[in-house]
Amino acid sequence: MKINSEVIEAAVGLEQDGIPVFLGMPNVTSLTQLATMRESRWLHLDTRNCVVADHEIDCAGDPIIPPETGARVVTEEDIIKITQDAQRYTWKSLLEQLRRLRSQSNDRRRFLFGPAYKPVYFLLV
Repeated sequence: MKINSEVIEAAVGLEQDGIPVFLGMPNVTSLTQLATMRESRWLHLDTRNCVVADHEIDCAGDPIIPPETGARVVTEEDIIKITQDAQRYTWKSLLEQLRRLRSQSNDRRRFLFGPAYKPVYFLLV
């Protein structure tokens, strides 16, 4: 799996605004396995300890996650704890934050929620 530098760059801005960033990592080692594998791991990006660069992660067995990614595997309980401490936004204020972050980005080809080929989901409670 690859964590792109643009994902980390966006995560830095989101974390500064109190929005935690999680990445889904399918438990596969090839594209053909995506058709049959349904399990995924979740990673939390701690942007205080990351390097903005492209990072490769070996997904075979227990993932080998380089420390410079700032990522760590999290459980459902970890996600609940992290999101409980997160900043709360209205949908309107969240969109304003995303527009502000987008305007600060070096990549002007981005759409509101990020590059066109990377899906983004929000946890709404």
